[in-house]
Amino acid sequence: MLITEFKKNGIKFLELHGKIDAAASDFDAELSDMVVGEKKIIVDCKELNFINSMGLRAFLSAVKVVSNSEGSIAICNLSPAIVKIFQMAGLTNIFKIYDNSEDAIASFN
Repeated sequence: MLITEFKKNGIKFLELHGKIDAAASDFDAELSDMVVGEKKIIVDCKELNFINSMGLRAFLSAVKVVSNSEGSIAICNLSPAIVKIFQMAGLTNIFKIYDNSEDAIASFN
């Protein structure tokens, strides 16, 4: 698991690469550290090819951290297989999920 981060126009971008599984055991803490204090975050999952329950839990933790500072997280570019995992876990109502980064950016305007 690799996370690339950058900030543009007041939005923090996190690009996820690889798999979120047991081998990425520090992902939860790493993601929470990257979002603390941020108001607008886009998590781009174009290069994410696998996620398990640990990864879903990390996303939930990040949403909690961001909402404590009245911020928001938008997730974009999920593969159809990963969208299905979010749907089966009942998380599509919790997360703002967009087809692409342009739509995610527009959601903050």
